[in-house]
Amino acid sequence: MLKAPLILTAIAAVTLSFPSFAQTCLEKSDVSVDTLISALSGELEDCQKTRGIEILLPDEKVEVKEANFVAMDIQFEFDSARLTDDARQQLDKLALALASEKLVGSDFVVEGHTDASGAASYNQQLSEARALSVQKYLSDAGGISDGRLIVVGKGESSPADPNDPQSSANRRVEIVNLSN
Repeated sequence: MLKAPLILTAIAAVTLSFPSFAQTCLEKSDVSVDTLISALSGELEDCQKTRGIEILLPDEKVEVKEANFVAMDIQFEFDSARLTDDARQQLDKLALALASEKLVGSDFVVEGHTDASGAASYNQQLSEARALSVQKYLSDAGGISDGRLIVVGKGESSPADPNDPQSSANRRVEIVNLSN
């Protein structure tokens, strides 16, 4: 019974060790399935991994970080883990990407993040609930096996914008490919 907490702790420790800088390649609100596949498989050719430099690709934007992961601007209803309609549309694309030939053999961490508004313990719980909500949607609506999606809540501990802890940029979900 001790294995599961140890595994999750090990995975959380691994994900915490990734650099916290992001490279903006495209606007996060409408990302194509092909761009998600390329970013998560480490093959986003036109997006060099550089520190804090904006690199534009035609028609889309997505945050790409080291270790083949994307930060998605998944919106939730206020102060809850309920997905908005826009979030469901984005997650439908993500489900298609995760089911693609390039990614079907990969496992992923679904990381929930919050801003620093409110108590840290509350933000931790909210980030976990939001990550779980994303996992559940990807599983139920997208057909992605729960076993491929590991839920981690990071609360306010890893802000995307450390200079502004209350920034909306800090409220996000990151999808990390563990297989690369």
